[in-house]
Amino acid sequence: MKIDDGSIVPGVGIGNIKLDITREQLLNIIGSDFKERFRENDSVIEVENARFWIAEDNCLDQIGVQKGFTGKN
Repeated sequence: MKIDDGSIVPGVGIGNIKLDITREQLLNIIGSDFKERFRENDSVIEVENARFWIAEDNCLDQIGVQKGFTGKN
């Protein structure tokens, strides 16, 4: 899965992916093409050009995008 576009709004989210949504809500948006790394206090879900940090409360805490993200089209 690749995030192709979306407006980055600091403290809110990117496109239809908003901070504080649940892990399940995020997976409904991104589909099944992802990797997940479990760490001591959180997990990180990775897709082709983005990472999503899931906090202990099972909600999206942070979003990071990288090469291949084009922003709002």
